Amino acid sequence: MLYKRLELPKHAKDDNRVAITRYLYKFVNQRSEIKRLKWHEKDYLFGHLRIITFDGGKRYDLLTIPEAKEWAFDYILLIYLGANRKIDFSRQAYDYYGRVPDARMKQHRNFFWKRMEEWKQELESGKGVYCGILRNEYQRKIKSIEQMPITEFQKNQKRLYVRATFFHIYYIIRMYFDENPNKYDMEEIGGYQVVADVYSYCHVLSRHYFWLMQEGGASLNDDIPILDIKNLPYSLLNMVKLYCTQASITPQTECLLFEYDHVKYILWLKYGRIASANIDGFQIRSFYKCETEKDICKYDGKTAFEIGEKLKCYA
Repeated sequence: MLYKRLELPKHAKDDNRVAITRYLYKFVNQRSEIKRLKWHEKDYLFGHLRIITFDGGKRYDLLTIPEAKEWAFDYILLIYLGANRKIDFSRQAYDYYGRVPDARMKQHRNFFWKRMEEWKQELESGKGVYCGILRNEYQRKIKSIEQMPITEFQKNQKRLYVRATFFHIYYIIRMYFDENPNKYDMEEIGGYQVVADVYSYCHVLSRHYFWLMQEGGASLNDDIPILDIKNLPYSLLNMVKLYCTQASITPQTECLLFEYDHVKYILWLKYGRIASANIDGFQIRSFYKCETEKDICKYDGKTAFEIGEKLKCYA
């Protein structure tokens, strides 16, 4: 069997090797089960499959594996999303093995355009729990591009860049929620149910991260240890919990005020019926660095409380 000839990465730790071996067995001997794996399981499998060799040095071509098309698309985006705010197949690109050969770049480009057209249709359809939320945020970005005093060619480049970045956002969010049948995290905090759902995740990522996609109008969050964008719902709920160790929330509460390492951040909540959870409670709406006077003045007259290393809340 091919499975027996696979060469696992030398740097893989023993506990990791057990997991890799199990997934590889499925891939080689129980292929029909691969499509039923959760998003994070596929990410784990294909992330390792790209560096595994067999038959003395041969490697799998993930562009030709149907079950890996989402992983491969995200991988290509991360290679070619350039600092010039466009998808750039003209510059030198590098992957795990070093400089990408020209012939391979051509394969990447062809794969990208085919999958991008599919993704455009998926995103703009707004179907499903993820694209139903992502489309609204995406359309807001596209509308702002339409209003720019630039050429149609430049607008097309920006639209493409935004669309590609939204796939990466989709990939991150689905990685987090795919195994969660409810598609939200919920905790009782301060006597109320508090929910961080697909909307919470999508809004914060698309509005306050990925600075190359932003065109003004929204502040960008720093890379701070209190927030993990790969586990953002958990991080945001934890912020609410930390706040409630020193202050209380009521149905009238709209925002929570924080300061990390002398930089002010605001977390927005909304109390009412939460459609995603079908309950009454707080939905986390946003979290961002305060830059406008309208936000900063909310701290006036408030008392600061230490709730963590370099972290304060104001109430």
